[in-house]
Amino acid sequence: MKKLLKTASIFALIISPFTSHLAIAQNTQQSKPINNWNLNETDFNQLYDWDLVEKAGGCKRTPEFVAAAKNNDAVANLLAGICHRRGLNAQYSTKIARDYYKRASDLGLAYATVNLAEAYEFGFGGPRDLKEAYRLFKLAADRGNVFGALYAADLQIKGEGTTKDVNQGIETIKNLANKNNRIAINTYGNLLVDGKYIARDAKLAKEMLEKSQSLGENTATIALANAYFSGSIFEQDEAKALEYFKNAAKNNDPFGMYNYGNVLVMGIGETDSKTQGLELIKKAADLGDDYARVSYAASLISGENGVQKNEKLGLKLLEDAIANDDTFAMNVLASMYYSGEYLPKNIDKSLALYKSAIERGDDEAMVYSADIYLENKYDKSKVKLGIGMLKAAIAKENNTARTHYAMLLMDGDLVEKDEAEAQKLLEQASLENDSDAMFVLGNYLTAKESLSAKARGIGWLEKSASLHNNGGMLFYGASLIAQMDGGGNELKGLELVKKVAKSNSIFAEEARKILLEISTTQCPEGDKRPECQSI
Repeated sequence: MKKLLKTASIFALIISPFTSHLAIAQNTQQSKPINNWNLNETDFNQLYDWDLVEKAGGCKRTPEFVAAAKNNDAVANLLAGICHRRGLNAQYSTKIARDYYKRASDLGLAYATVNLAEAYEFGFGGPRDLKEAYRLFKLAADRGNVFGALYAADLQIKGEGTTKDVNQGIETIKNLANKNNRIAINTYGNLLVDGKYIARDAKLAKEMLEKSQSLGENTATIALANAYFSGSIFEQDEAKALEYFKNAAKNNDPFGMYNYGNVLVMGIGETDSKTQGLELIKKAADLGDDYARVSYAASLISGENGVQKNEKLGLKLLEDAIANDDTFAMNVLASMYYSGEYLPKNIDKSLALYKSAIERGDDEAMVYSADIYLENKYDKSKVKLGIGMLKAAIAKENNTARTHYAMLLMDGDLVEKDEAEAQKLLEQASLENDSDAMFVLGNYLTAKESLSAKARGIGWLEKSASLHNNGGMLFYGASLIAQMDGGGNELKGLELVKKVAKSNSIFAEEARKILLEISTTQCPEGDKRPECQSI
């Protein structure tokens, strides 16, 4: 369990939405163990898979779980499934895990019913079926499991697998939060941060997330880190964000390790911390974290982030993850085949992988598939397909799709030109903290003749740069450098451009050209200005 919490990190290689399914802590007295694995009813209403199996003795006990499962031990079936799902001391297999969850659910264990519902929701280990997922979540809720109630409410809010009813779904979450359920409190706090379904409220969001954290919810710590890092609702404070990320990793929680490791790999925080970041990601991968496993595999293939290149091992890790329905792995490998930078270019393989991810509900895969189809602008059928996919992703409120379609509207080549609609889409995505949308919107506005539009554009570029978007850093940095008249911002601009020049982004070459031009034209030999000395 902990399904959508996997998308909480804003530092994922491909995807970055911040939604969450939630685990619950209840202020109830712990009952006696109901099985041979040191677990009780309270545990099944407050612990995620990782914590649950650890309390039961860890996956080193998998042979015992498997033996007991054969004797119709419901909890043993669940634990065996979790270990197979993570690939710890057991074959890494979502199909085997799903079978164990089904047996445990049939034996009446509501927690297993939730895990089985997740398998249907995301297509893990078998077909995807949102209606069946919702039915199973409701069944788990009826059996008294709080996870089931929360996850059913999440689908109800989004209108997936059931009739959309935002008010009823939020009411369920609020009621559970009022009963001091730590993950319900965390979920409610995230809804207040996100602002999609209820009005944003910084004060109440902070109160909810901090309360959830105080009750021991590590994902609330990560939520606070993301909110402070992005400045989406609290005043942006990178130092505070880093401290939260660091604290989340201290609890030996694989998800916390992955998030903090990702921050360090991006070069944010301590000097020369990429090696430490990669070590955290690898440790999280070894503990069975899906995203960490894929991120580490990508580093092995590319040879980046301080890891020794090992294409064979990296590909095996990705292919194993893909065989187990990991859409993140599908997207990463698809992007590598598409770019041809680290692996031989293969558009057919790329599209096939994106298709598999789409079938499992991945909206980002729809966007990147659309981009490939739209490259064939003289093939009307492919253009129509690509535009349809972008619109479908926009209907699911995907910000990458909004940004890509806005660029088509601005260009007017493949669709009728409509700058007003393009700006509207970019503003929607930017207000939801999408740094690419901020970058595109900033460039669009700075090209306007209106001084107020230019000022707004610079503001969006600055915000994009603050989120470490390479395009934002380059163009905002360049705008500061253009003021090389002693105004005091030139050094900041140069540092931003130098950072992009050292990156592996598509903007690196342009950044290096800017630095070369400055060194040869604006900073003649012997120029003592600090900004010239720093180049």
